Order: sequence, then C-alpha cells, then structure tokens
Amino acid sequence: MGAAILPFTHGTYIGSINSEGLSFITATKGIDQFQSINQDIILNAYATYILELVKAAFEDSIDVTNTLWFEKVLKALSLINDGFDAQIITNIIEVQLLGKFGVQPNWRSCVICGETQSQFDYSESYGGILCRKHWYMDKNRLNLDQRTMYYLRKFSIVDLNYLN
Repeated sequence: MGAAILPFTHGTYIGSINSEGLSFITATKGIDQFQSINQDIILNAYATYILELVKAAFEDSIDVTNTLWFEKVLKALSLINDGFDAQIITNIIEVQLLGKFGVQPNWRSCVICGETQSQFDYSESYGGILCRKHWYMDKNRLNLDQRTMYYLRKFSIVDLNYLN
C-alpha cells in the first residue's frame, strides 16, 4: 500500500475518517500515479502550485466534495503528466479560479457596450475588459499587450477536457 499513498497518486481509497484522533486507509483500488510529475521537479512544482491554489480557494468552503473542481484538477494534472505545457495549464486554472477568490472579471465582452470583437484592455476600475473605443474612460487601464488579452479571454473559457 506504500506506493498508493505517494504524492501525485490518484485512486479509490477505503478507510475510516475519524473526527478525533487518527484516520486510517485500509485498502486502495485503481491506483494511478502521475509518473512524469513525480520525476520532473519543474512539473512537480507546477502540480504542487495548482493543488495549493485550489486548496486555498476552497479552504473555507463547506462543500469538500466539489466534483467540478476535483475533475478539473485531475484533468490538469493528467495533461501536465502527459506532456502538455505545464505553464499554460496552470495559467488556465489560475484564470478560471479567480471567481473562487471573490474576483470575477468580465473577460468576454466590453463592460460598457458589450462589444466582443475589438482590441481590448483590462480595467480594474470597471472589473473587466474595455473595447478600444472606451479606453478613454479609464486612463489607469493596464495597457496589456493584445496577445495577453487574447490568452486571458481564451483561458477563461477553455475546457481542459477538449485539449488533446
């Protein structure tokens, strides 16, 4: 059972969870280890960061069985383990997790007019993106590169299950 409880191992664990004292794992089934993540210090760092970020986002949450985020993190770790760019996968998780930290920027359309096809920039004051014709409304906008805006917008909506 020692290999079943190594870091970055996924499976079904059977045991008892005690409210006081020690809890025990008595059996395991369907164990799958993320071998590449375990062997590569960089991939290990990205995976650890993702897990700690999700842990922080849900720390005060009552719903510890959040299957949506469990599946999303499991898919992210699988993609990283399978050779996908760990930084890109991590950035996708970061952008999509913002709402759990109480910050949900509007990445889809201009917060003023609803424009979806334009050059955009991010405005902290308005909590979302501004199209080019409304840039004058926030002289402290971030002046982000258009490629950065493109990726932020894409990362906010991409479903990791469709990456292959």
